[in-house]
Amino acid sequence: IRDDKGRKMSKTLGNVVDPQEIQKASGTDALRYALLAGAQPGRDTYLTKDAFIGAKNFVTKIWNAGRFIQMEWAKLGETDQQNMRPAILNFNNPSHPSDVWIMGEVNRVVEQSANQLQGLDPAGALRAIYDLFWGSFCDWYIEIVKLRLSGDHSKLSLALAIGIYGDFLRLLQPFMPFVTHQIAQELGGVLGISQPLAKAGWPKPRAIDVGRARAAQVWWESLASVVTEIRVMRSDLSIAPAQEILFQLESSGQGHWPLEDIAIVEGLAKCRQARNGAAAGHGIRRVLGPGLDLVVFLNQEWDS
Repeated sequence: IRDDKGRKMSKTLGNVVDPQEIQKASGTDALRYALLAGAQPGRDTYLTKDAFIGAKNFVTKIWNAGRFIQMEWAKLGETDQQNMRPAILNFNNPSHPSDVWIMGEVNRVVEQSANQLQGLDPAGALRAIYDLFWGSFCDWYIEIVKLRLSGDHSKLSLALAIGIYGDFLRLLQPFMPFVTHQIAQELGGVLGISQPLAKAGWPKPRAIDVGRARAAQVWWESLASVVTEIRVMRSDLSIAPAQEILFQLESSGQGHWPLEDIAIVEGLAKCRQARNGAAAGHGIRRVLGPGLDLVVFLNQEWDS
């Protein structure tokens, strides 16, 4: 292990990272994560104290996702909780393309990380799990679940989110045993984990129809491109978050977007669809893919 300048750590240089200090400041799991995630097979590891900040943030992200599940579960009545338990343990009825998409992503990483561990690449396995948990599950899927729940849609997506969160605890347990064990103890009744997490076993892939999986991937790429482009335009034009953006989607060959998907775009990108083509100001057109154009209507105040 070397410092950020590639020098060996020594007391003389004053560049030694004391693991006990890191444990006190960020926790043992953050220390374990930072040391492992930065490792490359056959290469030295370059490490600074700043590396532990991201590790601590990841631990916090894991806790926050658990708190969301705990709060949503507490809102349910006892009957709804009992009805949801079979879906948490064995989800086989995805009601929305986002459900199929996240199931496919989890299946991919479950297989990928298992292969990497067998190939003696634990750092690669941990990075793959991290990217899926933070980038896909927390930043996208949980946000979509929140929007669908607020719209009084089926709570099956919540059951899937709970089941997948349990899968993540199993995936992360070999790398971050303390935080995952604590969460499993607190939420074991919700997650359906009745034994110590270390004995719970590796997650099993969920059965998905191949055709639906392909369609869900196309859906996801379209949705993500629309939301990302609107966010980028808001940032580039310095439009305040409180200011409303009007948009239209022009889709050929894909049919009209369902109202639920439009509502998801509106919620994730903090914008509103221009109804019946009526919008003030002129529009900026972006071609996002074959047969999919995004038009964002600009207010004169933004364009001045």
